[in-house]
Amino acid sequence: MQELIMIRSACQTQEERLSRISLIGSNDNTSRTYILCGEAGTGKSAIAHTVGKELQEHQLLVAFFAFDRSLLESRTPSNALRNIANILGVRDHDFAEGLFQAFKEEPTLSGSTSIQRQWEKLIVGPAHRVDPSKQVVIIFDALDESGPQMPDEPRDRLLSVLMSGKRDLPSNFQGFATSRLENDVIVYVDKFIKRDSCKSSEDD
Repeated sequence: MQELIMIRSACQTQEERLSRISLIGSNDNTSRTYILCGEAGTGKSAIAHTVGKELQEHQLLVAFFAFDRSLLESRTPSNALRNIANILGVRDHDFAEGLFQAFKEEPTLSGSTSIQRQWEKLIVGPAHRVDPSKQVVIIFDALDESGPQMPDEPRDRLLSVLMSGKRDLPSNFQGFATSRLENDVIVYVDKFIKRDSCKSSEDD
């Protein structure tokens, strides 16, 4: 079962927002992706770090990557996927075996900048080797800082695989991301994501 949920940072308190993310890491055969959207200064990054820390304290396997618009040359979508794959490979032997097999079959993979190819070979393929009893959470902070809003550019392709390609991952893999609700994000939210019941002030 797959479930994609948007949470608005206009919810009244951080505790309320966190309560809506409480199912992350639950072992109920439902693979969820949460995206926390809101304006700058609404606490999105703080929540992302809090969620990551709490999940690690509960012995879940967590991989975290934060984008930064001041570091666009190094913190690219392509580097983000490589970084996530590396973290999971270091922390899980079965995932590492999957990465080894991927590079063995495609030696040029390390230099690839294709988001779709990286997603399939570095994330999805190895993910299916991980023990299903292990709960894994992938966190991306500040998706809106991952590059310019342009069709078919790396940012657009990353949004596509995270929101539609997430369905390729096994049910023990969960996703959590934060972003300002910019135009390209809205397109994918409207297409793929079940909206949370919390309403922003514009909805009143």
